[in-house]
Amino acid sequence: MDILDISLTIYIEISYISENIFYQMECYLHKYQKKYYLKANYIPFLYKYCFQEKKMKKISIKILPSIITLGNLFCGFLAIAYTADNKITAAAWLIFAGMIFDVLDGKVARLTKNSSDFGMQLDSLSDMISFGVAPAFLAKVYILQTPAACPARMAWVVSLLYVICTALRLARFNVETDHDESSHLYFKGLASPGAAGVIASLVLCNAEITSFIPAFYFKVALLCITFGLGALMVSQIRYIHFGIQFLKKRRPVTHLVGFIFFLALIGIEPQIFIISLTLGFCSYAFLFPLQTIWKKEISPKIEPEAILYPEPAIES
Repeated sequence: MDILDISLTIYIEISYISENIFYQMECYLHKYQKKYYLKANYIPFLYKYCFQEKKMKKISIKILPSIITLGNLFCGFLAIAYTADNKITAAAWLIFAGMIFDVLDGKVARLTKNSSDFGMQLDSLSDMISFGVAPAFLAKVYILQTPAACPARMAWVVSLLYVICTALRLARFNVETDHDESSHLYFKGLASPGAAGVIASLVLCNAEITSFIPAFYFKVALLCITFGLGALMVSQIRYIHFGIQFLKKRRPVTHLVGFIFFLALIGIEPQIFIISLTLGFCSYAFLFPLQTIWKKEISPKIEPEAILYPEPAIES
């Protein structure tokens, strides 16, 4: 008896056993058993293989957002490693790379309808590394470079407070936010990617800024800004989500033309992109608190009569 006959005999025996198993299942499956039995009567293993293949495809779609989230975590870890090697420029760019992964994982999860509590918790842990520990460590290393702006202990304390505020901000976000996209239209407190973007962009733009002011004063300002960003993250100030508010709506063609001209300008002078990035993140982080202070403190004190009926100008 050759190998082919043995293989054929084994297959026939296994097929016979499989048919008996499916026949026994007929007593318990009732309404669904007939469909399973007809499909699996003659080719049980082929049907089983096809079923497992579909299941694997479904699992692969579910883990896709988690893989993208791990890309964010990978960028955060590399940013810390590069900062430890005093490569602060590369570390700052890696923080921005983590932001791209952070935007993509949420979009992919909502498009594939695979949003879950597991994905939210994994995203928060990744954000803690990429937008909490990495920018705090980056600011600390840059501030303590010669000439140091403050004692090392003060820089460590401010960086630690920033990390603590990031953890509190992310924990509050997980508790108060649902998976629905409508719950992401606004943030309570500055988002951790926005705070990290301010620190990373200021570090990237340090050459342009220190050409106007001494490096010592810039580092002192960065130390104060790092502390202020931590306070803004745990504040009750309302921030809009630019990615959802502006990208989901249709925009006129003039916006696209302006964006193309901006890209061409960046190609001519790449440093313009860094300056624009710094101005954009700083404006987003600090204009909303100023607007809140104006509405709550200054605007109510202005008398309505003074606005409606201003005093006439006296001609000289």
